Amino acid sequence: MTMMPYEYLRDPAAIYQRSFDLIREESDLSHLPFEMHPIALRLVHAVADPTILADLVWSDGAAKAGQAALAGGAPVLVDAQMVAYGIIKKRLPAGRSPHCPQAGAS
Repeated sequence: MTMMPYEYLRDPAAIYQRSFDLIREESDLSHLPFEMHPIALRLVHAVADPTILADLVWSDGAAKAGQAALAGGAPVLVDAQMVAYGIIKKRLPAGRSPHCPQAGAS
């Protein structure tokens, strides 16, 4: 029997949770409005680099306006097919899916 020298997380939900725990530990969100925190954490998660937060720009009420737009049925537009694939569909309102106008364009 081979012994594994390291203990690894194997449960996908635990891995996902641990990744966000680490991001919260490494990210300085103090300069962001509270409602921007979830967006900022997802951005850091997507690029695996908390230093991008220094370059994050937003307008007052941006997060609430985005939530209202989604709830009101606004389309979810993305600029790259890779971004569309990265969106967690079950977190979008029912029937919504990302649309990439550039998909198929050359």
